[in-house]
Parts: sequence; structure tokens; C-alpha cells
Amino acid sequence: METVLPSIILATSTAIAALSSDSSDEIEKIYWDCEFMAVQGMITPDQAAACSEIYERLKNEKFLGNYHRFLVWWKQEKEREFATRYKQR
Repeated sequence: METVLPSIILATSTAIAALSSDSSDEIEKIYWDCEFMAVQGMITPDQAAACSEIYERLKNEKFLGNYHRFLVWWKQEKEREFATRYKQR
């Protein structure tokens, strides 16, 4: 099954690291794309590794590395984000 993730997910770790800190909206969007595709079971191991890097980047930049702050945000946003993606299918 072919996945449809942003091209950045298919890129190397170097490309992910090259995202500027000004691109937090882009990082957040990519994170949710990863999350949605993973829940659907439509992600390869290489993409999962890249998504893990995106998660770490988001957690560190948006939540100063605080997992509990990230988790509170994730719980608040998950339904809305997934509903948007289900509508687009």
C-alpha cells in the first residue's frame, strides 16, 4: 500500500534537521500527517523513523522537551486533526 506523506518524511534526517525553527507550523502539520498515517497502518519503517524525529523536534521546540505538556496538547488536538483528515479522504 502506497502512503501519501509529505515529501519531507521521505527525506533524510538532514532534511528534517534543516527545517528552520520558524517552520513550527510545518513541523506540526507533518507530525499530524505522520500520526494519522501511522494509525491507519499506512507507514513504512523508514517513514516511522522520520516521523519519530519530527515528534522529537515538535516536542522540543513547541513544548521545551516536556512530554507531559506535549501529551496535554495532543489529547486536546487529536480529535480535530483526525476529523479534518477523515473528511479529506
